[in-house]
Amino acid sequence: MSNFKEHVRGAIASNVIANYLMSKGYEVIKEGTSQGLVDIVAINTKTGKTYFVDCKCLSRRANGTRVNRVLKQAQKDLSSASGIDFILAYADTDTNEVEIPKLT
Repeated sequence: MSNFKEHVRGAIASNVIANYLMSKGYEVIKEGTSQGLVDIVAINTKTGKTYFVDCKCLSRRANGTRVNRVLKQAQKDLSSASGIDFILAYADTDTNEVEIPKLT
């Protein structure tokens, strides 16, 4: 897959996740570049709970098992320094389904 296609899929995944978060009552602030540590800042408008979100396209191996991602060390460091939880959010760009395992 070309680098361009990967960036397009990433942008679609980010938009799908942002729409999902907004539908759940979160205020969404998206970053302006494709290479930042934080893709989205999500703020629950009722509780004030804030998350840094790293958006990922849901990927599967040839045998159908899911490819799990991990946070970068710099993301972990930012979370520790700021006290704001960092979460991974997955979007299936074919079905527009979203999975955010640690969202409360």
